[in-house]
Amino acid sequence: MDDLGQRLRERMTYLGLTPQQLERRAGLTTNHVHKILAGERKNIQLETAAALARALAWNLDDLYPVYPVNTQMCDSGTRNPETIGHAEIQQ
Repeated sequence: MDDLGQRLRERMTYLGLTPQQLERRAGLTTNHVHKILAGERKNIQLETAAALARALAWNLDDLYPVYPVNTQMCDSGTRNPETIGHAEIQQ
């Protein structure tokens, strides 16, 4: 599952929350939450993501699961500069 709105809706169902309760807990407007839940806003600001995570008793990692990244080695035997960072997690 890679849809933020779907992950949020599933968590809300698990917690028994309505969209209005999520809005109040997160301190977000009705319009903003509706667009996120409907998938109309896929890229949200960090502050918004943090507010949603707190409202759902989640960490940011729960909102944005980490997917495996290619960690090919360069010819020199070092990691490819394009894959350094989160790629270090998956080998």
